[in-house]
Amino acid sequence: MTMNVEFDGTDSPEDLRDAVNKTLTRLEANFLSMICSTPNDALYEQLKLASVPAVLVYDQTGQLRKRFDNDANEYGTEGFTYEHHIGPLVEELLTEAGN
Repeated sequence: MTMNVEFDGTDSPEDLRDAVNKTLTRLEANFLSMICSTPNDALYEQLKLASVPAVLVYDQTGQLRKRFDNDANEYGTEGFTYEHHIGPLVEELLTEAGN
């Protein structure tokens, strides 16, 4: 699942739909995708997030297992990657779940 957080509170989140769909089509994203209706500044404050990108990985019970962001420079100037950080965690969680 992915969530677009570009909505800044002006106009409406639906105004982003065409651009978001174009990007998702280009990336061949075949999974649930949503556009957040909370203005991005308020969302960042609620999540205590300095900026995007951020990836939150939940297990099959809905428990947050890891939040990937680079707010504390944990991943250096390169940042986190799906290949080296997120993918291995997802594989581990699937193994734990017996999938």
